[in-house]
This record gives sequence, C-alpha cells and structure tokens, in this order.
Amino acid sequence: MVRFGVLGPLAVWTDRDEPVTVPGRKVRALLADLLIHEGRAVSVDRLVEDLWGEAAPADPTAALHVRVSQLRRALAGAEPGGRDLVRSQAPGYALRAGRAGPDTVDSVRFTTLVGQARAAGDPRTRAGLLAEALGLWRGPALSGEVFATIGLAFAARRGGKLELAEEHLRWLLASARQQQTDAAHPPYLLMVLIELGLLTGQRGDPAAALAYHREGFDLCRDRRSVSEMAWALAGMAAALLRDGRPGLAAQLLGAADAARQQAEIPLSTSDRDELDRITAAVQAAEPDFAARFARGAQLTPEQSRSLLDRDRA
Repeated sequence: MVRFGVLGPLAVWTDRDEPVTVPGRKVRALLADLLIHEGRAVSVDRLVEDLWGEAAPADPTAALHVRVSQLRRALAGAEPGGRDLVRSQAPGYALRAGRAGPDTVDSVRFTTLVGQARAAGDPRTRAGLLAEALGLWRGPALSGEVFATIGLAFAARRGGKLELAEEHLRWLLASARQQQTDAAHPPYLLMVLIELGLLTGQRGDPAAALAYHREGFDLCRDRRSVSEMAWALAGMAAALLRDGRPGLAAQLLGAADAARQQAEIPLSTSDRDELDRITAAVQAAEPDFAARFARGAQLTPEQSRSLLDRDRA
C-alpha cells in the first residue's frame, strides 16, 4: 500500500516504509496538487496553470501528459498497480490516494486521530491520540514544494491551526496582488482566495469570508473557469448563511449547482458531505428554499454578480 505524506516535505513510501523517489519538480508539484484536492478531479487547465502559470509550454496538454506519465511510472515502481492511482477523470486527473483506507495520506490520518481524541472520554486516551496525531507532522505542510503555503492551509484547516495558516495566506495574498496586472494573475491567486474564504468562515468571520469568495468568483469569471466558479458560489452561500441571509444563500447554492453540473465536476465523498451540510443548513433556515434555489439555478455568472452587488448596496 503506497502512503503519502503532506504534513511536512512531500513524501511517498511503500508498504515497507521505503521512500519512493518522485523525480522532477513539476512532477512533485503535480502530485502535491492532486493530493491537495483529496481525490477530486482537477481540470487540465487548472493543472497547467498551477504548474506553469504564465510560462506555459507551447503544447501544455502534451507537457502535462508527460508529467502524468512520469508520476505514474514512479508510483508503479512502488507497488503493483501503483500507476492506476492516477486516474484520467473528467475534466482532468484525480489521485485515488485513499482507496486503500484512511491511513494512506498522513493528513487524513491526522484528522481521524484528532476526531477520536475529541470524542474520547478518558483523558489518558485523549492525550495518547493527540500525541500520535502531532507525531505525524514532520515540518510545515508540503515544505519546499510549489504549493507549500497553500498546502499548509489545507492541512491546518483539517487540524484547527487556523491562525498560522491565515498568517501565511495573507502574506501570500499580498505577494500575489503585487504581481497582479490587468492582463495576468499569479497562478496561485485563486487557490489563496478560496482557502482564505474557507478559513475566515471557519473561524466565524462571514464578512471576510464573503469578501474573499467574491474576489475569487470575479477571478473565475475573468478566466471563464466554471468549475472553480461553482466552489466560489458555494463558499459565498455558506458565508451568507453565517451572516443571517439564507434567502440569498439559497439562490447562490442553485447557481453553484448549475455551474457544477455544467462543468461536470465529480465530487469526492468529503466534498459531497460538505455541500450536503451547507445545503441542509440553508434549507432549514430558508422557508422558501426550493423556489429560491430554482431561481438561482437559472442565473448566469453576470446575473449572480449583479445579485451580490444589489445585496451589498
């Protein structure tokens, strides 16, 4: 069973705890990107932008395919059938890292242990579980990789280290805005905005969460990235619910669902659970949920933005 480590430098091990070499910075960045998305398919366009940004090769799809083949070869050498862990799945690729169980990725194991510790009634048991969870950390998440700061936020959201993650992300956001021009955006800007929206919402600041998700939504519109637009809309819906505006949240959930279906985004179990949780919470708070959700599903991205502008005014 191949195991993956993101709570520290990116690492891969065989079932005998032998390290697996993943050669090449771009191949390692590809693996990190797929791991961050926790089994969810990542579009070809998104992977190309994450790996190369504005310096994409002449044939970016072919260049990405080469890196995918290299990653599959590395995993094939780790276990029989390892190359099948990297799946071609619309609209791009997905990593089936969790197919052998929750211990396959250290961040998932960390979350499981923390949950068990919080549920444990015996103080000694709780302390032992937390010690085991903390022992999984080998350093800053994905340190030394292209997605080091974003990877830290990913792991911190799972483990409750929100302040540290937010500090790093704010620094990265300031850096991205310095590089931003009218014609181009740093490739990591959207990922930073989405993570900041999730983090600030999780720590109870719906106004900040909504602002980050709104900026991410505008960036998605500029890029015409329907798949990321769906997640930005869902994030805004969650923030609006926390801010006491379930009616508008229901409409944005409808718009997010329409965008997700248009992009044919496959949902991982954790994504589906999160979306179901948001939807159930909005539905419980909004008596006219079904009608508002249906109206939202008819909105174009421009109409969704106008709706947000009118609400803010």
